[in-house]
Amino acid sequence: MAIINVLDPLVELWTSLVNALPGIAAAAIIIVFGYIVALIIGYVVKEVLLRTGFDRWLTKSKLNKAIGGASLSVIIGTLTKWWVFVAFLAPAARSLQLGEISDLLVKLANWLPNLFVAIIIFLFGLIVAHYAADMVRHKKAKGAHLLGDIIQWVTVIFILIIALGQLGV
Repeated sequence: MAIINVLDPLVELWTSLVNALPGIAAAAIIIVFGYIVALIIGYVVKEVLLRTGFDRWLTKSKLNKAIGGASLSVIIGTLTKWWVFVAFLAPAARSLQLGEISDLLVKLANWLPNLFVAIIIFLFGLIVAHYAADMVRHKKAKGAHLLGDIIQWVTVIFILIIALGQLGV
């Protein structure tokens, strides 16, 4: 009789694990499928941007300095890949049926696109700030360099406020 009482928690644990397995398997399938779809879409976006000469145009106009010389096509392709992947996280979390943990994962998955939009806003804002500052710096007026710096900083701060607003901060 005492042995049966000791085994009851283990039997309950085993039963709950077996009951959770279909949800875990469904979540794994959704995540793997989502990652494959995201890889394909991210690759297509990156290749389209590369073949249209987007990075060449940024380099030629010296706007790639604003983002540290990085390839914006690769950055946008990567962000697109993760954005698509995140779209599959909420259904995967729901399929787990783990109560509060699933609810928390769904909330996180629903918030992550805001992060990606904020990153894109900030990157394009850096490019715009760099472009505006360069336009002013190339004028032959006295104090043009200082005015260019001021314009760049004000624009970056303004864009940072917009990006943080997108995050809900």
